[in-house]
Amino acid sequence: MTTIVSLTAIPPRFRYLGPVLENIIAQTALIDKIRLYLPKRFRRFPEYKGEMPDVPKGVRVIQTDDDLGPASKVLFAVDDLRGVD
Repeated sequence: MTTIVSLTAIPPRFRYLGPVLENIIAQTALIDKIRLYLPKRFRRFPEYKGEMPDVPKGVRVIQTDDDLGPASKVLFAVDDLRGVD
C-alpha cells in the first residue's frame, strides 16, 4: 500500500508551507509521496500571479487549471491516482 499526503494551500499561507511540509516529512509515519495541488489562478485571490511557494525536496507541486478550493486535495488526487492502492 502506498501512503500519499495530499494538500492544497492559498497564497497568504505560502510562507508557512515550508516548515509545515518539513514537519510532515519528519514524522515517523512511512510517507511515500507528498503532493501539493495549486491552481494556476485562485478565484479568491485575483492578484495571484502564479508564484510558487518554496517546498522541501521530495514534495511534488501540481498546478491545476481549476480552483476547486479545499476539495482540490481530494478530487485531483483521486483522479491522478485512480488504480493506485
